Amino acid sequence: MTDEEPGVEAPAQVAKPVRNGPKWAVDAKERVQAAMRRHSQPLADRGAKDANEGDTEPKPEPASAVSADVQRIRAELVDVGIAARRTLERLRWARVLIAAAAQVVMAFIAWRIWVWRARRRRQ
Repeated sequence: MTDEEPGVEAPAQVAKPVRNGPKWAVDAKERVQAAMRRHSQPLADRGAKDANEGDTEPKPEPASAVSADVQRIRAELVDVGIAARRTLERLRWARVLIAAAAQVVMAFIAWRIWVWRARRRRQ
């Protein structure tokens, strides 16, 4: 406060920002500080309102006609995704079973060839 005028505060001295560090960090810090200065007054005004005044302001209306359709479509897409995942899992297990069966068949064929050659040698 000054001595000449009681009740009036002297304007705050704005200090020049100290540029320590990389340019991108200093620029980011300045942008954040500018945003804080820009939004501090509206936030203070909003906090100063009493509860009744804040309740009488119009609230944004939800897009109910669109949201029901969107929810239905999302549910259908989730169901399709679940069905596709189950099908892929079944195919994966089928591929594993086919590979295992092929190994069994190849082992059986190799055994039969061995038996056939062994019988030919005895003759």
